[in-house]
Amino acid sequence: MRELLEYFKWNVAAASRHIGISRQSVHKWRSMNRIPYTAELVIEKMTNGDLKAGPDTRLKVLDNLGRIEHIKKKIEGSKSRLEKLYKSLELLEKKV
Repeated sequence: MRELLEYFKWNVAAASRHIGISRQSVHKWRSMNRIPYTAELVIEKMTNGDLKAGPDTRLKVLDNLGRIEHIKKKIEGSKSRLEKLYKSLELLEKKV
């Protein structure tokens, strides 16, 4: 967090403008004394690599993407089961 503010000469408005986020977000990060790891990658890109994301940031992002893919698969499986259930119910209704 300190590096980010030093880079922008402690100007929160300039930092938030350059990164494309709200000043409130920068103030929140400052109060927490940390930057969310997803924002670290954005900051690295927006500063042309002058500020680097933490060493484990990419791993955390990839881990979250893996979890998202896992959840998507679970949703698709649930959707498939629900479709089968609806078809079964439709067949039962036709018999009644």
